Amino acid sequence: MLCFHANGELYRCIALNFGARTSGWYWGRVAGLMVRTSHALLGYGHALWQYVDDLLAWIDRVSSPLWASLLVVLFLILSIPMSWHKAALNMDIDWIGWRIFVTTWSISVPDEKLAKILEQVHKLSTVNKVALKDHLDGCFGSRQVGTSSDHLQHIPTTMVGMEHVVFQHFLADLSPS
Repeated sequence: MLCFHANGELYRCIALNFGARTSGWYWGRVAGLMVRTSHALLGYGHALWQYVDDLLAWIDRVSSPLWASLLVVLFLILSIPMSWHKAALNMDIDWIGWRIFVTTWSISVPDEKLAKILEQVHKLSTVNKVALKDHLDGCFGSRQVGTSSDHLQHIPTTMVGMEHVVFQHFLADLSPS
């Protein structure tokens, strides 16, 4: 929590900027709360991916409007600060700099993102010296998201919901070492 005093009043910052030292601590706990409560609500037959304050849920196509509505209500009840302009319910979705096509389980860089990266690279190629804060941070930050797909190459099996009985059988089949 980020709080400060001004004119004898105590103020609490509801949405932390990512430059604040407490942001990582706060968002780590909010992300954990979002994932754990979403897993509990959805039960089994789903997968969740969390990246900072962005949640991607893979749920049954037929019942997804109901489950998505329940997740929205849950997040409102928990007062989780959501970026509602990012919320979407679709088979193809933009998430953390990628366009994800669920029907083919493939990804691409959205045209807008690619255009921004190319523009920044072009600016860098036309000068001899570059101010770090003006160009490199934004350019390489965008290129990093646009080129590193380590977290999307494999479905993270630790994030897949499982029925309680199936989980018990899974645990029983594990070796003790």
